[in-house]
Amino acid sequence: MRIGMRLVHTLCALALAAGPVDAAAKKTTSNAAAAKRSRAAQMRERGLAAVAAGREDEALEDFGLAVEADPNDQVAHHEIGKILFRRGQVPEAIGHFRSAVRLQPKDASAWYNLAFAQRTAQKFPDAAESYRRYAALSPDDPDAYYGLAESLRQSGQARGAVAAYRQYLEKEKRPTEQKWVQRANERIAELQPQADVEEQAAAALAVTAPPQSPTAPSTPPPTSPSTPTSPSSPTPTPTAPEAAASPARTIVHGTTEAKPAAPAAVDPATKIAEGDSALAAKDFRMALYAYQDAIMADPKNVAARVKAGQVYAKMGHDPEAIEQWNRAIALDPQNGDAQEALAAAFARRELRKPMPQGSTVVTVAPPSQSPAPATAPPPLAVATAPAPPAEEEAAARRHYSAGVALIHDRKYEAAVAELDKAIALRPAYANALIARGSARISLGRYPDAAQDYSAARAADPALAAPLFGLAEAYRQMGDVPRAIELYRAFAQSNAPDAQADLKAYAKQTADSLSLK
Repeated sequence: MRIGMRLVHTLCALALAAGPVDAAAKKTTSNAAAAKRSRAAQMRERGLAAVAAGREDEALEDFGLAVEADPNDQVAHHEIGKILFRRGQVPEAIGHFRSAVRLQPKDASAWYNLAFAQRTAQKFPDAAESYRRYAALSPDDPDAYYGLAESLRQSGQARGAVAAYRQYLEKEKRPTEQKWVQRANERIAELQPQADVEEQAAAALAVTAPPQSPTAPSTPPPTSPSTPTSPSSPTPTPTAPEAAASPARTIVHGTTEAKPAAPAAVDPATKIAEGDSALAAKDFRMALYAYQDAIMADPKNVAARVKAGQVYAKMGHDPEAIEQWNRAIALDPQNGDAQEALAAAFARRELRKPMPQGSTVVTVAPPSQSPAPATAPPPLAVATAPAPPAEEEAAARRHYSAGVALIHDRKYEAAVAELDKAIALRPAYANALIARGSARISLGRYPDAAQDYSAARAADPALAAPLFGLAEAYRQMGDVPRAIELYRAFAQSNAPDAQADLKAYAKQTADSLSLK
């Protein structure tokens, strides 16, 4: 009995001792969590201030630290997604947008950005669902219904797309958006035959399987394998085109039922021509829609994939562009346009990274012409060089692609040697000159790099990349006034492929240098 009582006293003492320890542990954990939240809030505010000042690199780092401190920081996830999307890193942006809507399901702007990114990545069913969620939160925004309509159309759901286009037409009152009103009407006319087919199929639901009575068993009887069933509809929302839910029924077409007329086939060549016209007018969204239509009609159409990739690149979405060019090359391994575009895209991706000496050199696609600064070095006489024979052209492209791959591997000396061969075969090869200039900047050969960029301008005056490359080279050589002039010329460029973040960097650098 005495031993038992002693054991009871001992256990009570341990319990009393454990109480303060547990409380202290909980307090320590709570303090640590509060410190992390405070750190996240501090970094988030710094990131927002950096965004407002146009310092996206700094903002991205700050938001990343905020998420590291508090993975549930919704604002930081959303802002990271926006920056990554502007930089063409669409899959990564989608991941952060998903985190943002998971953490705050009523953030309408996060749903819209997720939907737009998913549509850009050609994830059309996902985009349609996200547009529905956005429409539920912002029912008066016409853009919700246009985006939903386009996503449903690209998903092959003509009936839902037509309904969404009509909702868009009902909502759209902005005078500046009338071209989209016209486009919506054109889409309705184009999709109506297929929508009618889907409508007739819905109307032909079998009467052999009447709706169950309230007393019927909850589990329906098994359906014969030969009897097709209606596809399940996505979860409806108050603003979705097909908002009213109906009981599931079995579709059985009568044996004597006349088959509905098939929808008119889409002509890929016509769609490519539409895309070309839109591209010439610099209407990149319409061009992309047309090329995507051509791809849907003919997934093996190499020309449509190459052109879609070009538009994606002009819009700053290199990952999607690379995907299209890779598919084009898989279909046609000898396609020179896809090979060269792919090499240039990898060059852009690699050369966007900071170089060892602190320079950032990129390759951008051809922009509109801007006059060369008077202080630029004399260009090489290559602009009037005759076109090389086809064999030399192909060899030059191979050397160029090899050089870009070596730059990607940071083997700059070897890259210069390959690019030398490309330029020897094709002296007016502007992209190769730009790539060699970038490799030479990485090697610290700034005068040689400046000469390459100047030669690239002479070879193709429409290119904007040489402006940026010359600015970087002159800054490294200590010629600050010339660097400022060139940075500002690049920042003021209206070229569609002079991406906003790089222009902002050029402006910021010019302003910073002018204060020194």
